[in-house]
Amino acid sequence: MQNKLDEILNDNTSGSVEIYEKILSFLSEEVQRGTDIAQYLPRIKTALNEFSIVTNLISELENTPHESVKSVLEKHKKNERAFELLYRNFKPKLFDGVKIVTISNSGTLVKLFEYARKDFEKIKIYVSESRPVFEGRIMAEKLSRTSFEVTLITEAMLPSFVETSDFGLIGADKILANGNAVNKIGSKIIALACKHYAKPLYAVATKNKFTSEKILTQKPHPVSEIIEDARARFSVAENIYFEEIEGDLITEIITD
Repeated sequence: MQNKLDEILNDNTSGSVEIYEKILSFLSEEVQRGTDIAQYLPRIKTALNEFSIVTNLISELENTPHESVKSVLEKHKKNERAFELLYRNFKPKLFDGVKIVTISNSGTLVKLFEYARKDFEKIKIYVSESRPVFEGRIMAEKLSRTSFEVTLITEAMLPSFVETSDFGLIGADKILANGNAVNKIGSKIIALACKHYAKPLYAVATKNKFTSEKILTQKPHPVSEIIEDARARFSVAENIYFEEIEGDLITEIITD
């Protein structure tokens, strides 16, 4: 089972909702085996500290008596109602023919657009490929199954597509106490382009992504993801995955 946990913790292409669901599944299976999951909690919390949906879960489990852990995990598994409420609040922003620019691989956005296909026929979604690990390509593939028109673009194309779209849309790995959203690097390009072209920017996040934290802390990732040739004479920027999008750049944070 250690290998399975390693695989989850090293997943750098799934969004926070998918990681959260994988952690829930892993811990539930371990509880079923009779394992004391307390041994896993510090490692999970440290490795996934960028995802408040995970750290909030781990903090709750750390303060839960052993005999009640199973019921807490079961409660968190029944989270679909939160997405239903989130979609209900997001739905008024949509209309047939709407053009939306987004980024990364967000399980929240995928769920929202899956709900949307019951109410809308024509939605155009422009998805940035999300360098350096290209998880935007993964979300573009998922969204293409909704029957909506999906176009993959690069981060450099974002301003041009924001200019001709109706609004920008991002998920959020955290909503900080100061009102800033934390999301995949490149999200601020969408935010600044939206401000420049006077287009709304919406951030969508379930309430379990809100945190009391006031600053973003994150660990750097290998620069080999940016360039494989270590013999290059030039330096390579630190490879970080997340950035803050200031609250004054966000038109509305939509939640459940």
